[in-house]
Amino acid sequence: MTLYPTLPLQAASAQGGSIPFFVPMILIGLIFYFLVIRPQNRNQRQHDEALKTAGKGDLVVTRGGLHGKVAVVEDDTFVIEVGTLKGSPIKLTVDKKSVERLTKAGSAEAKAAKADGKKKGGDAE
Repeated sequence: MTLYPTLPLQAASAQGGSIPFFVPMILIGLIFYFLVIRPQNRNQRQHDEALKTAGKGDLVVTRGGLHGKVAVVEDDTFVIEVGTLKGSPIKLTVDKKSVERLTKAGSAEAKAAKADGKKKGGDAE
């Protein structure tokens, strides 16, 4: 018993089966693009714009978890105030790339964060 006569049939069916395989793969790629990649790009653009327009008094949270208020804006860095020690402000220099979240001064979120900081007895100013 030999399998040689069935090999041409298997090769013919494999050639015809490749096109239906690619259609679901293309659909999965499109779904992935619209559900994952495109929203991430939009969020990244909004974050970059917010960093470009950041100014003195804005509240920031770094990727390391530091919360502070922007004191000075430089080209690639911020100087943020994270609290006070014996009446003098504690200032840290952080890269703009390390800022995870930025809240504009005067916005509802900033007012809520300031009020929350006072309730906890922290230094929000």
